[in-house]
Amino acid sequence: MRFYIADDLKHDLEQAKKNLNAQYVRRWCDAIPVDEVKGDSEKCPLCNRPISMLKWLEPRKMRLTNSKYPDRLTAWLSEPMVISEKFKKAYEQEGLIGIKKFIPIEVVKIARVTKNSPKTLKYFSAKIGYTSNIRVDVAKTVIIGQKHDWSCELCNPWGTTIDRIVKLSLTVSEWKGEDVFKVFSLPAHVIVSEKFYNFVQRQNFTNFNLVPVVSTN
Repeated sequence: MRFYIADDLKHDLEQAKKNLNAQYVRRWCDAIPVDEVKGDSEKCPLCNRPISMLKWLEPRKMRLTNSKYPDRLTAWLSEPMVISEKFKKAYEQEGLIGIKKFIPIEVVKIARVTKNSPKTLKYFSAKIGYTSNIRVDVAKTVIIGQKHDWSCELCNPWGTTIDRIVKLSLTVSEWKGEDVFKVFSLPAHVIVSEKFYNFVQRQNFTNFNLVPVVSTN
């Protein structure tokens, strides 16, 4: 079984230029939160330190920079996976596992709309659960970051910030079949299964850049 990381290419513009389905080629609209209200961040269950940005509380509202609507929005939203209603319905029909809840986001404004613009899509934030069944193989994973004065076996085994992932390796011997999930040591990133990857390709969903990762037993 192969696994992939959902990457919006913020840290690799050269790679983005080569990927016609990537956000940073500016093929799709950007999404920007409106009247954003923040709550508590997620906490590591082992050391209780924050492992995420502050939560985006409901009701969630956003504006779009144009009418080029993708199936996955990226860029300025704090949520790692904001998807279209079309994606939501197909995901539910396929019976994939990992998304705990779909939270609607209201589109309150769209820039540069004309009479020929397509109909506005409905979007949802996908609440994705953490798994303890899959761990990062620290010895085989390469990241770039700055040294911390603390570390945690679960959420920060490197003892550094995570500014960029050069190589990601996972230990998947205890994988329970989740198709979409997060791991505590990389809370900002969504990891998906080969089944999810094939689903996205088959349905031709747009703006999903899924980068393969190394998995070991």
